[in-house]
Amino acid sequence: MSQTRQMAGINALISIANIDSVLYDRQTEGMRALISIANEVATATASREIIVSPTGEIRKQSRLSVISKLRKDEMTWNSLFLIMNTGLMAGTGFLFWIVTTHLFPPSDVGTGSALISAASLIALLALLGLNMGMNRFLPTARNRDVLITAGVALVAVAGAVGAVIYILLTPLIAPALAFVSKNLLLTIGFAGATGAIAVNTLTDNIFIALRKAKYTVLVDGVIGGCGKVALAFVAAGAGAYGLFLASSIALVLASTASLFLIFIVMRVRFDFREPLRALKPLLRFSAANYVASIVNLLSGLASSLILLDRLGSTKTGYYFVVLQMTQIVYTAGNALEQTFLTEGSQAGADIPQLRRRALRLLALFFVVSATFMIVVGRWLLLAFGDDGAYYQHGYTILIILVLAAGPLSVSAWFQTILRLAGKLRAIVVVTSTWAVLTCVGTWFGASYGLTGAALGWVGASLIGLLISGVATLERRL
Repeated sequence: MSQTRQMAGINALISIANIDSVLYDRQTEGMRALISIANEVATATASREIIVSPTGEIRKQSRLSVISKLRKDEMTWNSLFLIMNTGLMAGTGFLFWIVTTHLFPPSDVGTGSALISAASLIALLALLGLNMGMNRFLPTARNRDVLITAGVALVAVAGAVGAVIYILLTPLIAPALAFVSKNLLLTIGFAGATGAIAVNTLTDNIFIALRKAKYTVLVDGVIGGCGKVALAFVAAGAGAYGLFLASSIALVLASTASLFLIFIVMRVRFDFREPLRALKPLLRFSAANYVASIVNLLSGLASSLILLDRLGSTKTGYYFVVLQMTQIVYTAGNALEQTFLTEGSQAGADIPQLRRRALRLLALFFVVSATFMIVVGRWLLLAFGDDGAYYQHGYTILIILVLAAGPLSVSAWFQTILRLAGKLRAIVVVTSTWAVLTCVGTWFGASYGLTGAALGWVGASLIGLLISGVATLERRL
């Protein structure tokens, strides 16, 4: 149709100019050839075909067309941004603690880190499973404005209320942090920061669900990660609460930036009409995933206590430093799990095709990140301490834990399939079984030292993978 209109216009112009018939024929044929070449180039660029010039010269596809093709693959594109964000957060977090150990006395670092850990844990619990719920239901929500507004408000309130309850209980459960409860401003600051941290975590899932994972790099990695490093210098000498503020204010700014992007840049409207009705479809799904996340938290806590009891504080320290380092490898499975869930929740999604693509990407991400960590991990461990003890005791278990990310990532892939199929009971059963196996494997493995504990983790991961796979085939779950 476009070519017909173009030729009609050309014919009219030539007629007006009274051009002779021979010249007219040559110009007409020339214009047809130019239009044909333009259409072929456009088609080849979009489909990544090789372009052949009129002289027979083969021209390679431009780099821009490759990037354009990649951007059309929402799963890969958003997963790459999530992995990039995790790497940036890990790097800035590592730098933050190095800086604080030089600017604050050990006692303030210990108390401040306890406040940061408490706020992070409360914020995670305050999500109420809505993080996964957003990934699953927001892509097809009839009124995304109400759903986002209600979710953000609920999580903010839950985080702030949970923080106040925790502070009121500190004289009983954490006497070293009881000084916060004696000052109203400190209590309000802790509650507000915790609520903002919870909101910032939820907005990450909102970005993912709306295929805007690129924003997580800006708000978490740049504003949150780099911000807390800069604020550590500002808060130097302000005591333990100052250290907490250095970390939390950066996350408050990140949360504010996230809300600006959602409600201003992405044009989501504040809408508080019938919030319970908007959240109702998410409740059962979110509750199941909330139980699963709590089980994971308890499993991690129980494993640390088991290692502390059986191996002592020094070896436990080696183990968990390595475990934190290997989280960047586990990020591939986590990132792909979220984007797979989002893409599988789109209207008309081709689930079998998405499953195959997700598994191929998972294998690629794992191989790249595992190779990187095994190669670079040695030098990172040498950076801890001057005697090389972390490298001597930790490099072997680093390799083992990195390799364990393989079965765990595939298990996460299976669990995403379960979520898309609505097998919520299976999610709870699989997660709970894996948690028990992890504790049992850690208990028996610790009898053979750090290497045995790491191998116990691998064994639990392999069995968990098998259970996850069987669950996807079981119709009754």
